Amino acid sequence: MDSSIEELEEKIKENPEAKYYFQLSEEYSKIDNVEKAIECCEKGLELNPESVSGKVMLAQLLYKAEDYKRARYFLTQVYKETPDNLNALKLLGNIYFKENELDRAKEIMEKILFFYPFDKDAPEMLKEINESLKTNKSQTEKQEELQINHEESPFLTLTMAEILESQGIYNKAIEIYRKIYEKEKNEEIDYRIRLLEKSISENFNYPLYIKKLTYLLEKLKNIFSH
Repeated sequence: MDSSIEELEEKIKENPEAKYYFQLSEEYSKIDNVEKAIECCEKGLELNPESVSGKVMLAQLLYKAEDYKRARYFLTQVYKETPDNLNALKLLGNIYFKENELDRAKEIMEKILFFYPFDKDAPEMLKEINESLKTNKSQTEKQEELQINHEESPFLTLTMAEILESQGIYNKAIEIYRKIYEKEKNEEIDYRIRLLEKSISENFNYPLYIKKLTYLLEKLKNIFSH
């Protein structure tokens, strides 16, 4: 075991103060024992719950452990208490960015530049956030355009309704037919709707009815053609 860790553990045995737990947490963090570092930092905060530096340290360790929810909790506390804490602001901004809360991430980076206009990291991060916002906006606009084109395509909608009807999914077919009827006021569509509603309410075999009707019409056609 590292001599620094041993010394601090001895001090804690003699005098369990928060500062020794925080120091021990740092030592464990140096050797990448994040789990133990978190445990020591939490003990330090139990003894000194008002420690801002302790909360930031714990948030950094939780971030390293990818426990963003808890890290965010402590950073939010720090932000309320000391809104110009640079380390807390940067970490909180990164968490917002990772969780795709881009507007919040942008707000944090802008606050960093307000408090620390010569900070080197914030401008680059802000640029990356703005690019992501632009990409998201472009994707949203494309999706909306595709949705509009889909809704304005009567052939595609009618085909879908006919497929649903042929599979016996009458309620969904009726829903689509009604949308078409609202736009076109087509009597044939209205007739289809009424037949499907009848089929549902009376357990009427609509596809068989159409088949028989088509057969009868063909017969009549043959009779009159002779």
